[in-house]
Amino acid sequence: MQDVHIFRGKVGWVYLIAANLIVALTFFSFLYAGYVKEAMVSLLNGFAVSVVIWIFVIMPKIVYSNQRIEIHNPFTTVKVPWTEVIGYLTKYSFTVQTVTAKYSSWAAPAPSIFAARRTHKADFKSRDLTSKTIITPSESPNSASGAAYVLAMRYQRSIQTDELGSPVKSINWTSVVLSVCALAAVAYNFVH
Repeated sequence: MQDVHIFRGKVGWVYLIAANLIVALTFFSFLYAGYVKEAMVSLLNGFAVSVVIWIFVIMPKIVYSNQRIEIHNPFTTVKVPWTEVIGYLTKYSFTVQTVTAKYSSWAAPAPSIFAARRTHKADFKSRDLTSKTIITPSESPNSASGAAYVLAMRYQRSIQTDELGSPVKSINWTSVVLSVCALAAVAYNFVH
């Protein structure tokens, strides 16, 4: 098993590219028509939309390593050693439980009851779920929360007992600064 595995959503880059294409087409159409001020406003608004997509869709991720699991959400990062993990939940999103707290990940949401498909036990061969009698749709490896759950189970088996410690929570300052810049870009709409 590799030392570090990064799990993140699959369609975030598609949303960002589509939004930037729309912004570019709008910007150049305003420039072509001779509306320079409107072109700049559309560029600022496009920047704000791109920042929102970046912060809330692309930046959330789960980093698995042999020593710990890291949950990167839009504005916080939590680093939990494997020895502190007591369980997982996949009800609304992939959630790591410790003795003191629960940490949910934005990168691995659980499917809704409408998105879940019927599964068969044959779907779970070599997925570490064959010992369970009931497998919920949120634990299915076909969903984001289920795939994160399976990866966590595999990495937790190879924990390093010399890495004792407590969960460390920190603020993602890049997201905070980008959010302030995006709010300033949107506020420009109301100034003029």
